[in-house]
Amino acid sequence: MSSSRRHPSRLAPGSRLQFTFVPDILADGAYDEAVKDVKYIIHIASPIAKETEDYERDVIQPAVKGTTNILKSALKAPTVKRIVITSSIIAVIP
Repeated sequence: MSSSRRHPSRLAPGSRLQFTFVPDILADGAYDEAVKDVKYIIHIASPIAKETEDYERDVIQPAVKGTTNILKSALKAPTVKRIVITSSIIAVIP
């Protein structure tokens, strides 16, 4: 591997990466504006685990709905080429 490929600056996306905060990821069409004219999506959001009497209702279902909402919005955006969905601590909490 050449030294230019290993250099840390090659990993810094600079202006090629932008973060967008979507206030209500559970709302239908919540991501529609955020995905307009983008090629790639990195989805890193998830509800934060909290004490609750109904973990499925308050944590799992919102996480699933938020993720499916971004996928639905991406389907409507013809410019989107790739989507990366990261996991979170939620994946390891029973």
